[in-house]
Amino acid sequence: MHETVVPAVPEKDRVTKYMELLTLEQKIGQRFIINIKGSKLTDQIISYIQDEYA
Repeated sequence: MHETVVPAVPEKDRVTKYMELLTLEQKIGQRFIINIKGSKLTDQIISYIQDEYA
């Protein structure tokens, strides 16, 4: 019997292919899956989002 060998796909390529399947709305949602404490938008939070996700 002979096994089929599937080449390993680098993590970056898997993520890229997955992201290609998402709608724009889903991609935007994926960008903001982070934990921000509190319920008010502060200058610190705005800075964090701009610095990390721009």
